[in-house]
Amino acid sequence: MKNIFLVFFILLVITGCLSAQKPLTNDHIVAEGQLIYERECLACHMRDGRGVPGMIPGLLESVWLQGPNDSLIGYILTGGFGPQVQMARFDFLSNEEIAKVLTYSRLVYLNKRSIISNDEVRKVRNQIELLE
Repeated sequence: MKNIFLVFFILLVITGCLSAQKPLTNDHIVAEGQLIYERECLACHMRDGRGVPGMIPGLLESVWLQGPNDSLIGYILTGGFGPQVQMARFDFLSNEEIAKVLTYSRLVYLNKRSIISNDEVRKVRNQIELLE
């Protein structure tokens, strides 16, 4: 009988410890994405996402931010495409950081509630590395 109570107690403690760990939630992703945005993007695109008129495009009207995930990820990793692009490459950021900052940016500036995954960033990064 003591063994049954001991096993039950151990299972109860383990279950309590496991449930105390918070899962990664959308709020968590957005909060970390905001910190990355403030560190890497804020200086150019500003807090309101409007950029600097005549110099740095805003995010509110960005076709890249509104477009498909893979195009947006590629744009961030390579610094953009075309002769008029002056944005820096952000390939030094981890897949997780890119996923979080893009998820945050879409939510805040487009009210688009979709999560970009680390795996999506990894796939695009691998494709770009094959081309370079």
